[in-house]
Amino acid sequence: MGRIINHFNLGKSHEAYFVCPEVHREYFQSVSRILEVQMAVKCRVFCYDSETLTEGMRKNLKSSRNVIFVLTEGAVEKAAAEDYDGLRKTYAYVWHTNPHSLSLMSVNEYHVNYDIQYPEDMVSFKWLHRKKFDLKNTSAEDMAEELYGELRYNFPQREKRKLERLAEYGRGTYARIYEKARGGLLGALFCEIGVLAVFLILQFTELGRGDAALPLSLLAAVLGSVALGIISYLVMSCLYLRDRLMDVSVLFGDFRRRITQRLAVIFGIGLWVGMWALFLQLVNYADANKAPLVPVTIYIFASVIVLTAAQLVKVSLMLNTVYVSYHYVNFCERRPAVQRAFLIVYAVVAAAIAVGAFIVY
Repeated sequence: MGRIINHFNLGKSHEAYFVCPEVHREYFQSVSRILEVQMAVKCRVFCYDSETLTEGMRKNLKSSRNVIFVLTEGAVEKAAAEDYDGLRKTYAYVWHTNPHSLSLMSVNEYHVNYDIQYPEDMVSFKWLHRKKFDLKNTSAEDMAEELYGELRYNFPQREKRKLERLAEYGRGTYARIYEKARGGLLGALFCEIGVLAVFLILQFTELGRGDAALPLSLLAAVLGSVALGIISYLVMSCLYLRDRLMDVSVLFGDFRRRITQRLAVIFGIGLWVGMWALFLQLVNYADANKAPLVPVTIYIFASVIVLTAAQLVKVSLMLNTVYVSYHYVNFCERRPAVQRAFLIVYAVVAAAIAVGAFIVY
C-alpha cells in the first residue's frame, strides 16, 4: 500500500513512479527531475522493457503513492498476449500489492483497444481512466506542472501549503538552523572547557587557596551559566525556526508566532533551570554517598564536553549535507546517513559515561 506523504516524511518515500518503455526514459527522467527539484515530489522512472523487476524495485513500487503507467502503441496488446511481458509483470505486481496507486497515461495519440481480451491480472485496464498526452507537443516543464496538480490533488489544502513551503524554503531554513547551532555549540563548548579549566586550577594550584579563589569561582559559575543558556537558546530558537517554516496560517499567523515565541522563552528558561538542578542533584548525590567530589565533578564536566563536541560534529556534518544537496528531497535522502552514524556515536558515548559513572560512584 502506498505510504501517505506529509510534511514530516516528505522526501523519505517515493511519491510517484513512471513505468514507461526505454524509448521514453529521457523524457520522463526530465519530468521527474523537475518535479523533484522544483516541487519536492520524489519521483523515479522504471523502464519495463529494459530493467529487471528486482526486490528493491518491488519494494519501491509497493510503497509509492502513485505509479503511472505510460502506454504506447502496441504495448498493451503485447502485454495481454504474452505471459512474461515486462509491462504485464509490472502491472500485475502493482495491481496486487498497491492497486490504489495505479494511474494510466496514453501518449502520442495512442488509443487502447477496448475489445482486447485482458487476462485476469490486467482486467482493470477496462475501467481505469487514461490521461492523454502528446509528448511531441508537451514539454517536460508543462508535463511536470500538469502532473503536480494531479499528484497533490487530494491533499488537504493546509498540508499542501506546508509541502510547498518545504519545497521552496526547506533547504534554506535548515541551513540557517545548522549554522546557528554550529556557532552556538562552539561558544558553549568554549565555556564548558573554560569551566573545567577553572575548576582544575582551583583544585590543583595555589590559586585555589588564595585571594583569587572567589573571582575564579564566580568566573566558573558565569561560564557555566552562559554555556547552559546558549544550549537552552539554541533548542528554543531552532524549534522556532522550524515552526515558522511550517506556519501556513492565514488568519492567525501573527498570533501563532507570538504564542510560539513566548512558549519558546518559557521552555528555554525551564531547560536552563532544569540543567542546573540536575547538576546540583548529581553533586549532592555524590556527597551523600561519600563519593569524592573532585573526580565526580571532573567526570560530569568531561561528559558534558564530550556530548557537546559530538553534537557540534554532527551539526557541522548536517550543515555540509545541506550545502551539497541541490534541493530539499536530495537533502532528505542524505540526512538519514548522518543520523544513523551518530546513533552509534551516541550509544558509544552513553556506554562510556555509564562505565565512568560506575567507576566514580
